[in-house]
Amino acid sequence: MTGRWLRMRGVVDKVGLSQQTIRRMIVAGTFPKQRPYPHQPTLTYWLESEVEQWQAGEWRGTSGGAGENGNDNNAAQSAA
Repeated sequence: MTGRWLRMRGVVDKVGLSQQTIRRMIVAGTFPKQRPYPHQPTLTYWLESEVEQWQAGEWRGTSGGAGENGNDNNAAQSAA
């Protein structure tokens, strides 16, 4: 696994959404899920590349239905 790891604060700063909005979007399957650190599973992170894919509208959700992607991020940003 390569690439930069982001904690919640880094994701918030990068995408401009609140923690609560990001959590809601994860549950809805419209934002990438965080991953556990390899040797500290209680700590989580996001791959910066996945967050960037979401920002570009190229990320494909896994639990939000058939091929749902991050194209709703503009609506979420204006609602936040």
